Amino acid sequence: MLNKRIYFIRHGQSIDDELKIFQSYSSGLSDLGKNQVKAVSHELTNGSYDSLVSSPMQRAKDGAEIIAGTLHIGIQYSDLFVESMRPTEIEGKPRSDENARKLQREWKQTLCTVKDIHVSDGENYTDILLRAKRALLYLDRLEGSNIVVVTHGYFLRTIIAYILFGDNLTPSLLKIFKIIPKLTMLL
Repeated sequence: MLNKRIYFIRHGQSIDDELKIFQSYSSGLSDLGKNQVKAVSHELTNGSYDSLVSSPMQRAKDGAEIIAGTLHIGIQYSDLFVESMRPTEIEGKPRSDENARKLQREWKQTLCTVKDIHVSDGENYTDILLRAKRALLYLDRLEGSNIVVVTHGYFLRTIIAYILFGDNLTPSLLKIFKIIPKLTMLL
């Protein structure tokens, strides 16, 4: 990937996020999210891009469609770039739902340990790290040198952590990347 520039973009705010519910696969962008992506796509107009890759989750698809319209480029969808998969039984539940919150906490713990533990059908650390490696290999094999990728927050942080630490990445290092958005809000 030495001769490639990859522009990673997190989709904008989703409707589920705006409604304070655990996001589902089908949650699209809110009006604010659409405006956020329009602002990012405007920033991209000064460049030339060979590929646009997107997660097929609706909020990322919505964002990729806005970017594709601005850049006049086609979209390639890949499941490799979906968000970290949480247990499906919490999707669409209010964040105030105590049972859903408990399951969410248990699942998040599996993202911070090398133990091969799964909570329901949710991904764990090993799963998401393997998918990040496969996603980077996918990007390396793509034709062209300037690639835009629309993906999701936690998965994006996993990719960045792996790029920085490689096979030295540990669950505790990845956990630090989980809190980065909270830190930037405080600045």
